[in-house]
Amino acid sequence: MRALTQSLAILTALAALPLTATMAEAQIGPGRQITGPPVASEAVHARFVWGGSNNRIIWVNQADEVYYHRLVGNTVQMHIRMRGHTVGHAGDPTEYIIPWDGNHIMVVTRQGNVYRHQIRGESIGPPEQITGAPVGTQGQDPVFMFRLQNRLINVTQQGEIWAHQVGNTVMPPVRIGTIGMAAPRQVRHAFNIGRTVYVIFSDNSVIAHDIVPTWGSARVIRAPNWELGQPSTHFVWVQGNRLYASNEQGTLWAHDISHLLPTRGGATPTPAPTP
Repeated sequence: MRALTQSLAILTALAALPLTATMAEAQIGPGRQITGPPVASEAVHARFVWGGSNNRIIWVNQADEVYYHRLVGNTVQMHIRMRGHTVGHAGDPTEYIIPWDGNHIMVVTRQGNVYRHQIRGESIGPPEQITGAPVGTQGQDPVFMFRLQNRLINVTQQGEIWAHQVGNTVMPPVRIGTIGMAAPRQVRHAFNIGRTVYVIFSDNSVIAHDIVPTWGSARVIRAPNWELGQPSTHFVWVQGNRLYASNEQGTLWAHDISHLLPTRGGATPTPAPTP
């Protein structure tokens, strides 16, 4: 997958929109290191990471193999490969992986095809293609994808936001909102909680945007100095009431984000792509 530090550059457009600092939004706590073996390090060629059910950190490597770590309190256990199938489809490289619910994975390929895998305990089921419109093609190259209810949201390298309704078929994309001109700061990571997208910059600042029905004005999220915006941070993802980050060596940190979570309902966060 393309380098996130390059392909996310278009999202610096967020910083060009009006920012409204809210002192009440000191919503990301300081990092606490989680003990245990390395998590999704460069040594194992991890590409995507997300928080799964049953306190598992799930990741996929360059060979489309699926592994998981079990989280027990503030300790992570050694990774275990899931039995069954690799994800995606042979001959059509994986472009993006989206956890669709606690028991399914959606795979978007380079050709824009969409496949669904069921997670059966500690095993991955075979790919089932969802036919319909292609995703992430024809100038809609993805930089960040996530699920919002029954829609697949694609933020593109061109700075556009497209939504596909996904059911028995994949519907053609519908454009959402607009993005302003680029700003000088460098984007390191992006993650979502429900309809809100959070963008982490190289200066450790964080801003938030609501993504539907339009691309809303940016809000500054206050946070202490931490490792999330550093070049060595490899993945960032949401799991429960924590924001996790791991570096190239697989060292893992956790930040409390209880104040970012909605008071009712919930949403599946996107996996973190390789930067």
